[in-house]
Amino acid sequence: MMVRKLFFLLTISLFFVRPAVAQTDEYATAAALDTIIRVFPHFEVVDRFVDEVFKKNKKNASLATRIAKSYYSYVENPDTKQRTFHRRDTARAFEYINKALDINAKFSKAYILASDILYDEGRRDDALQLLDKGIAVNPLDSSLYIASAKLLAYTSTEAAVAKLKLLKERNPLYCVDLQLGRLYYDLYNNHGQLPMNEMATSYGKVYDGNDRALMNKGDYGAFSMALQWADQIEDRFNKQYEVTNDGIEKFPDDFGLRQFHLNSCWALQKWEEGASTAEFMFAMPDSVKKVDAIDHQRYADCLVGMKRYDEGIAQYESIQMMDNASANQKQQAENSIVKAVSAQVDELRKMGEYDKAIALVEPLVQRYREKGKQNDYLMIAYATIYTDWATELNGVERMDAIRNAVKVFEEAANHSELNANMFLHRCCYYSMALDPELKDGLGKPYAQKLVENLGGKRDLEAGEKNYLLLAYEYMLRYEYFINKNKKAALAWADRMLDVDPMNEVALNFVSKVK
Repeated sequence: MMVRKLFFLLTISLFFVRPAVAQTDEYATAAALDTIIRVFPHFEVVDRFVDEVFKKNKKNASLATRIAKSYYSYVENPDTKQRTFHRRDTARAFEYINKALDINAKFSKAYILASDILYDEGRRDDALQLLDKGIAVNPLDSSLYIASAKLLAYTSTEAAVAKLKLLKERNPLYCVDLQLGRLYYDLYNNHGQLPMNEMATSYGKVYDGNDRALMNKGDYGAFSMALQWADQIEDRFNKQYEVTNDGIEKFPDDFGLRQFHLNSCWALQKWEEGASTAEFMFAMPDSVKKVDAIDHQRYADCLVGMKRYDEGIAQYESIQMMDNASANQKQQAENSIVKAVSAQVDELRKMGEYDKAIALVEPLVQRYREKGKQNDYLMIAYATIYTDWATELNGVERMDAIRNAVKVFEEAANHSELNANMFLHRCCYYSMALDPELKDGLGKPYAQKLVENLGGKRDLEAGEKNYLLLAYEYMLRYEYFINKNKKAALAWADRMLDVDPMNEVALNFVSKVK
């Protein structure tokens, strides 16, 4: 009595859960049975009911496969790929897969569903064998090759690619390159590989060929991403620019394509178009956009490229406030602020507006001082303001400008981890300008420090040789003109010749003094 009531209830359910289409429609029946299989807990009765319904459609391989899928139905987390099952009845699923193949031995969807279940059950080799069986009876069915390639990709990229190339041999008219592009993207997205050159090459053949219309939004995104990193693709950023322009025209609401377009504009120094693209991105609804620190960095770079320095610096500073920005991204933003300020300083120097340049750079230098840090690039820009200014001045004013430059170089030398010798060299050089007759020996401390740092070093770099030669020359002049010690001066000349045997200053000095 209970079974009859359940059958009646299931029959009523079948009627009500079917969509409002013809009662004989396969999809409506499959959808209704799927709901019943997943929702009703009385498995034995449900199974008998499903069998009764199928008897009325027993020549329908597609319905049989859909029923099999319902028995092994799940929801997959797109991020973790973890599956949550509604009903994991492998036996019933294969019972209906076998029914489908009995009806139509070439029905590819049944082979693919069976392989998915077998793989999920840990039977990968069986899954691949079953797909090969399907390929044997369907040698031109692309879906079977694609399913097989995806499984092979878990252990062998070469085998996966070979499977798709086999399809191309058997069906030259099929757009295998599109599937290769998708396979390479899957290797990147799900397997942690980086086949960017291969992905870009495969998609490039589709895009530049006759099958571009087959590319969907995901394909445009994958191709654009591959071009960003495909270092073996000639003129890749121009290609990325072309592809993203085309993609945006087809899919104007796709945020990812605009990100890649921004990158191509940035790489090609199309500053105005890049800034416009970024502004459009930032104005898109929150539901579709995922703005990150790199987007702000690119936008800021475009603004600085357009000489909209203040706006660019504001963007760099916003990156430093982002919770999701990495330490490297924040440091990059800080370095970019320095470069932007230095670029402004260069422009002001060229226009002779030295006071404005100093007013611009000093607050940033002070900010570094307060942090107990220093940026060498910034200090060079700072000191260069004074050295350039000195060329336009005379007398006391010129000397004051050079003294200020030396102060900046000395501060930089005292705090630099990488360029201390370069700064000491500048100190020594400009001290000679302040004391051309060597009355006060202003450059001696810097020359001595350079000798201490570099005098015993082997395999000097070209720049280091120049630094050391200036230090030796200064000490030579110091001993000869201030200390009146010819022997000591000759010793410094000898050291110069050890570094540079053809040094004219040393050779002339030795020939005259001896």
